[in-house]
Amino acid sequence: KTMNAQAELFSVDRYEAFIKFHHENPQVFRIFQERALEMIKTGRKHYSARTILEVARWDIHLQTNGEPFKINNNHIPFYAKLFSEAQPEHRNFFRKREAA
Repeated sequence: KTMNAQAELFSVDRYEAFIKFHHENPQVFRIFQERALEMIKTGRKHYSARTILEVARWDIHLQTNGEPFKINNNHIPFYAKLFSEAQPEHRNFFRKREAA
């Protein structure tokens, strides 16, 4: 496979893993969205999606798949994108890296 084909396949695999996790654990996005909106209310124009999920790891006693809260870091950009779609008026709150 070419490098681009491998990168595309890798992205598809990450996306599919995120979708599975998201459907099994909808509470994670609810918390993510609540925290992002809290940051917006404080006057912030931008914030880190990674920070929101790191704080959730420490502060929130969530259950994911019946176990203590665990989330793959690969899911973070997908949560930022999902937030942008759910809250279009705040679509630029999370800055996104350009794919190489």
